[in-house]
Amino acid sequence: MANRRRRFPFAEASMRQRFIAFHRKSSLSLFLVVVVVQRLWILGGFQARKLTDLYRPQNQGPPSFWIPHGNTIISQQACTHNSSWTASYVPESSEKHQTLPKLRFDWTNLSLKTTLAKQMAAHQANCSLPAGHFWYRNRFGLGSDLHVWSQALCNALEANVRIHTIHSWLWWDVESCSKAAHGSDAIADGLPLPENEHTMQCYFPKSEPNCTHELALSPNNHSQTYNLARGRGRVGMDCPTLAESYSIAEIRSSSMEFLFSGISAKVQYEAQRQMKRVFPSGVAPNDLITVHMRWGDKANEMALVPVQKYLDAVQHILSNRGRKHVHILLATEDPKALRAFQEAAPVDWNVYVDAYFHEMLPHRIEAYNGSPKMSRELNGRPGLAALGSLLVAMEANDFVLTTASNWSRIMNELRIAVLESRYPGSTQMVDLRSGEW
Repeated sequence: MANRRRRFPFAEASMRQRFIAFHRKSSLSLFLVVVVVQRLWILGGFQARKLTDLYRPQNQGPPSFWIPHGNTIISQQACTHNSSWTASYVPESSEKHQTLPKLRFDWTNLSLKTTLAKQMAAHQANCSLPAGHFWYRNRFGLGSDLHVWSQALCNALEANVRIHTIHSWLWWDVESCSKAAHGSDAIADGLPLPENEHTMQCYFPKSEPNCTHELALSPNNHSQTYNLARGRGRVGMDCPTLAESYSIAEIRSSSMEFLFSGISAKVQYEAQRQMKRVFPSGVAPNDLITVHMRWGDKANEMALVPVQKYLDAVQHILSNRGRKHVHILLATEDPKALRAFQEAAPVDWNVYVDAYFHEMLPHRIEAYNGSPKMSRELNGRPGLAALGSLLVAMEANDFVLTTASNWSRIMNELRIAVLESRYPGSTQMVDLRSGEW
C-alpha cells in the first residue's frame, strides 16, 4: 500500500488541489447566496412596508389587527404598539396566493327561515308584477340606506309592485362592481344605470331578480311607472297591511334576512379576506364576542355610551357563559373609542380590531356624516369593506350593541333571523342604547 501511494504523487497532489479549489468555490457560492438572500429580504421588507402603508398611517407600529393583552396605546389619528404585539397581517401582494378561511355560513346561498322573508322573496321573484322604482339618497350612512331600502320593500309589497332600485349608489365600490357604469361622475350625479343593471346587483344580486325584458316591460305591467321613493330618495311608512301583522322590528329583521341570504361572491370574498387579517389563525374563535362601539359623529344624534358600560356588558355575557378566555372583536371607526376600550379593558382580554378601522383610518373624515363623504372620495370602496366587516362580526354568538345605531341594529336583525333561527338560545345580545325605525 505504501508503494502504491508513492507511485502516484502527481495524482494525489492534483486531487488535493481540486478539493481545495472546490472548497473555495463552494464557500464563494455560499457567500453569494447569503448576499443575494439578504438583499432580497431587505427589498421585500421595503416593499411590504410600502404596501402596508396603504392601510395604516405612517409610524403606526407593527402591521397587525390583533391586540393580545390590552397593552396598546392609541393616539388621536393612529395606533402605536409596543414590541409585544403579535403580528398577523397579510400584505396585499401575498393575499392572492393565500387560501382564505371560510365563514361559518355561505352567505351567497342562505336558506330563509322566517315566513315574512319567504314572502318577500316570492314577491320579488314574481315577474308578472310591475316594477316600482326606488333610488338612494346618496348622502347618509350604509346602515341607514339599507333600512330605507327595507322600508321601500315593505311599501312595494303593499303596492303590489316589485322594488327595482335605480340610479347609482355612493356605497357601490366602483373598482369591484362596474367601472364603466359607475365612475365617480355617475356616483356624484346620480346618473341612470344601464337597462340590464340594478343598484343592488353588485352586493345583493338575489334581492331584485332580473325579469325577462319582454315580461318586465309589457304594457299591462307598465302602463305607468310606480315610484317607491320621492324627491331625493325620501320613503314614507306606507305598508299598513304588513304593520298589522308584524312589528317594525320583525319587518326589518325579515328584510335583512332576505337581503343577506344571497350576497354576491365579491362580498363573501371580502369578508374572508378581512377575517384572515383580523385573526392570527385566520379563523374566528368559537367564543367570540362582537362589541360595536358607535362613537364618532353619533354624538350629534345621541349621548355616547361610556366605555365602562361596554365593559360591564361584556362581563355580563361572560358571567352567563363561564369562559376561561375572553375574545373580543371590537368594531368601531373612531380612534378615541379604540383607545378608551384598550385603556379600560382587563389585560388578559384578547381584543381583535375590525379590519375596516385600519383600512379606512387614513381616509377618515371626522365631521358629522363623514362616512358618506369618505365613500364618495374613495369611489365606494368603504361600502364593500363595511359589508365584509359586518359578516366577520357575525362570526360571533354574543353581541354588545347600541341599536339606536343602524349598523348595530342590522347586526341584531341578522343575529335574530340567521343565528337564532338556526340555533335557538345560542346567542346573547346586550343593548346599551335601544332604538328602531
